[in-house]
Amino acid sequence: MSEPQSQLVNQPTATTIEPKLAASGTAGAASIVLVYIAEQAGLDLDAVTAAAFVTVASFVTGYIKRTRARRG
Repeated sequence: MSEPQSQLVNQPTATTIEPKLAASGTAGAASIVLVYIAEQAGLDLDAVTAAAFVTVASFVTGYIKRTRARRG
């Protein structure tokens, strides 16, 4: 009996990070630093508020950043 041939899925591979993804990740990291600074300055933030701030900052930055033009 012959073994069934596996079908390879041909998916495009990314060689660089998309600018929207990089901006969103950077904004998330920067907002975590801002939450830390705010807590050190005496502002009382609970975990839910801090998480919401990080999520919204990351989403808004990713939404605003333009997508790179596709070549080809």
